[in-house]
Amino acid sequence: MKRSTAFIGTYLGLVLASCTNTSESSFIDGVTDALSNEGKVNIELLEWTREPQNFNLNGDTLTITTAPHTDLWQRTYYHFRNDNAPVLQMKTKEKYFSFVVKTDFTQSHHRFDQCGIVMYLDSDNWLKGSVEYENELFQHLGSVATNNGYSDWATTAIPADVKTMWYRFSRRADDYCIECSSDGMTFSQMRICHMHKGVEEISFGIYACSPEDSSFTAVFTDMKITECMWKAHDGQQPDAELISSIMTEKEKMLSGMTYSAVDTQLLEELNAVKGVIHRYNNLSPNDNAGRLETLKGLLGHIADDEIIINQPFYCDYGKQISVGRRFFANFHFTVLDEAKVSIGDDCFIGPNVSIYTACHSTDPIERNTRREWAEPVTIGNSVWIGGSVTILPGVTIGDNVTIGAGSVVTKDIPSNVVAAGNPCRVIKEI
Repeated sequence: MKRSTAFIGTYLGLVLASCTNTSESSFIDGVTDALSNEGKVNIELLEWTREPQNFNLNGDTLTITTAPHTDLWQRTYYHFRNDNAPVLQMKTKEKYFSFVVKTDFTQSHHRFDQCGIVMYLDSDNWLKGSVEYENELFQHLGSVATNNGYSDWATTAIPADVKTMWYRFSRRADDYCIECSSDGMTFSQMRICHMHKGVEEISFGIYACSPEDSSFTAVFTDMKITECMWKAHDGQQPDAELISSIMTEKEKMLSGMTYSAVDTQLLEELNAVKGVIHRYNNLSPNDNAGRLETLKGLLGHIADDEIIINQPFYCDYGKQISVGRRFFANFHFTVLDEAKVSIGDDCFIGPNVSIYTACHSTDPIERNTRREWAEPVTIGNSVWIGGSVTILPGVTIGDNVTIGAGSVVTKDIPSNVVAAGNPCRVIKEI
């Protein structure tokens, strides 16, 4: 079945853009992005599957007015297949996290009206949790796990006057858990299941539908991402040991874990990027189109075409670098992006600036094993980094900041200040 998708934007309503093919080069992990922003979900990273005719975004509140005869169900018991409910999701390759959302279904009034949380992989493989209206006396709180085209359903009756419900969707590798809560604080387990196709990249989010001849408006608020709140069972391997046993060295690197810097896959990627960097640095300074095209293929995210990075420029992987609108970097800009490096809008980078994310042990024996870890760097909007500044792993620099030339930034710098020195310290507020 052909499906249309669209990104959601947040200016005075909604901006929709067609997105039928998302290439690996443009992939932005919604969970990784949220965890680097205190759990806040970036609405612009959500995609529609079957965009509804009536929906609205106001700040962080999303409303969906359902269309009649929309549903998700596959075969079991009813013997029919319905696959036309609107689904709004983000993508991730993260293996351990939780997603929380509050639903308000005050307007539901007809049998099977429902809204809730979902992981929709394809028509034959998905997981959902919701409250389904039944009648004036009771409704069903339940979940459906669909693997390979067959839906397994479990419900319990709750009073009909319940009109809001929080859900928490958690992932532990290829296993999943849905929980519910009446207050957003204390959650109760609804379902634990294994999803056969939920092994690498997944999509998850929210949905609403009216399987019979009805319509209602569902309200979704308080979306956030957290570390995985579904903890390991007593007696199971400790998380670090379990994760280490199933993750590649690259996955460990991107997750902030200790990894081998001489892993074959990582070395191959580093060498491939060196080739791209060499070509970029040898382009004519007047070849603006060629430079822009190369940067778009090299970096993880570029907000607009006004980016300027003077040659020479150096980075390790490129894909962990995200820059905002109207970005400018002068000569000899160096980024060791073993972890994510996020730079906001209207940022100026002076010559000979270095940003490091890779960390090494101070113990020479441990360091010589070539094992290391990486910590992300975040730079806000309207920041000027003076010449020959060094920014160390794990640093966050706020908005509207000036960093004086030659500074070594070892700790976070708040917004609206001028800072300088080694180590860099706040000199004055602005």
